[in-house]
Amino acid sequence: MLSFLDKVRNFILANELLERGEQVTVGVSGGADSVCLLFVLLDLQQELDLKVQAVYVEHGIRGEESVEDGRFVEQLCISHGVPFHQVDVDAPELAELEHMSLEEAARRLRYEALIQTAKHGQRGGKIAVAHNADDNVETIIYQMARGTGIRGMCGMEALSPRKDGTKIIRPLLCVERGEIEMYLADKEQPFVTDSTNADDNFARNRIRHDILPVLREINSEAIGHINESAKQLSRLYKSHMDDADRILDAVRGKQGIVREKLLKYPEAMQAEVVRRFLLQECGGIRDVTRQHFVSAVELLSAEVGKKINLPAGIVVKADYEELIVEKISDEEIPQDPWSIDIPRLSEGESYEISLDEYDIHMEVSKWAQGAEIDTRNTYAKIFDYDKIKDKLNIRSRMVGDRIQTLSDGGTKRLKDYFIDEKIPKEERDSIPLLAEGQNVLWVVGYRRSEAALVTDDTNLVLKVEVWRN
Repeated sequence: MLSFLDKVRNFILANELLERGEQVTVGVSGGADSVCLLFVLLDLQQELDLKVQAVYVEHGIRGEESVEDGRFVEQLCISHGVPFHQVDVDAPELAELEHMSLEEAARRLRYEALIQTAKHGQRGGKIAVAHNADDNVETIIYQMARGTGIRGMCGMEALSPRKDGTKIIRPLLCVERGEIEMYLADKEQPFVTDSTNADDNFARNRIRHDILPVLREINSEAIGHINESAKQLSRLYKSHMDDADRILDAVRGKQGIVREKLLKYPEAMQAEVVRRFLLQECGGIRDVTRQHFVSAVELLSAEVGKKINLPAGIVVKADYEELIVEKISDEEIPQDPWSIDIPRLSEGESYEISLDEYDIHMEVSKWAQGAEIDTRNTYAKIFDYDKIKDKLNIRSRMVGDRIQTLSDGGTKRLKDYFIDEKIPKEERDSIPLLAEGQNVLWVVGYRRSEAALVTDDTNLVLKVEVWRN
C-alpha cells in the first residue's frame, strides 16, 4: 500500500501540478488540511527543488481567535524556515458592500491575497490550496442543491488556470480528511481548529456534519466513489466542450449565432454552445446565472425581437436570423436587483408576499360582468388574468423594462417613464414592479400599464393589493 506522501506525490506528477525549481505560494490557515499541505510540500521540497512560501489571511471575522491562529502559522513557518506573509482583509465589510454571503466574501479576498503575494515572487509560480477529497464532495453536493449543470457536478480541478495567468493547484484532492489527520498524527504535528467550522449556519458545514457521515455509513468508500464519478464526468464534459467550441465556430454568423443552424443540433449541445457564446461575448460579468443561459437557449426558436436582459446592461436578442448580444449604453444599470416569482393561480387561490417596505396580497376570482372597479386606492389594481400568459414577478427594475402607455399597444421605456414623472434616480431601484417578463404591468404607487385591462369579456381577474409598512 502506498504511503500518504507517495499517494500525493503520484497525484502531483500525474496531473503535472509542479515543475522542478518552481515557487509555490501555499495558503495556510493553521487548520489540519493546510498544515498538512505545507508539510507535504516541505517533504517534497528537496526532491523537486521547490521554493515554498506561506500566506495567512486574517479575514476580520473571528477576532482574537484568528489573530492567535496567525501567530501559530507564523511560528510554524519560522521553525521550518518558510517565508511567511500575513494579509489582513475585511470580509464582513465586503459581504455587506457587495450583498454576498460571508463565505463568498472571505473566499474572494483569500484568493486575491494569495494571488497578489504570489505575483511578488518568482515568475511562473503556483498557488497551492488545501482542498481535499471531502471538500470536493461537499462542493458537488452544495452545487447540486443550489442548482447546477454538468460542470458543477464535475467538482474541483486539480489544476485551475486563471485569466490573470496564475495557476491554482490542489495537491490534496486525492486524499480524504481522515488520512490527512493520520499523517499529522504520525508527525506529532499539532494544528488549530477554526470555531466557524462548527457553525451550522454555514451550508457547507451542514453538509460536512450531517450528510458526509451518512454517506460513509452507507458505504465507507463513498467519498472515493463520488470523487471517481466526478473525475469520469469531468473527462466527458471536457470532450463535450471541445465539440461545443467546434460547433460554435460552425454556426457563427455576421454578429452572433445563426439560429437555424444551431437548432439542428441536440438540445444539450445547443445549451453548451449558447453558454460558451455568451461567456465569450459578455466576458466575466458577475451574476450571470444558469437561468439566464436557459432563457437564452429558448431565444433560438423565439419570434423575432424577443430578448432577455443580462446584468451590466447586456441584452441577448433573437434577431431575424441570428442570436445576438447588444450593450445598452444609455440605460441606467439597476443596483441590487431582486425578483420574486409568482406561481400561476387558479380561481379562488391567493398569494402573499412580505417585503421590507410592502405587504402584497394577490387573489384570482371570477369577474362579475358589469361590476365597477374601485380605482380610488392607488395601491390596488385589477387585471384580466386570462390576458397574462407569461410568468409574473414582483421585482425591482431591470434593463430593458417597458410599460404599455397606449391602448393600441404603444410602449415606452420604464426609464423614460421615470424621467417623465420626475422620479429621482435614487428612488427608482426601491419601487416594486408587477411584471410579465420585460413588460411592466404596474409601477406600484404610480401607474398601471394599459395591458391586461378588464373588459366585458373578462372571465378571471387578478386583484393585487399593496400595503406600505
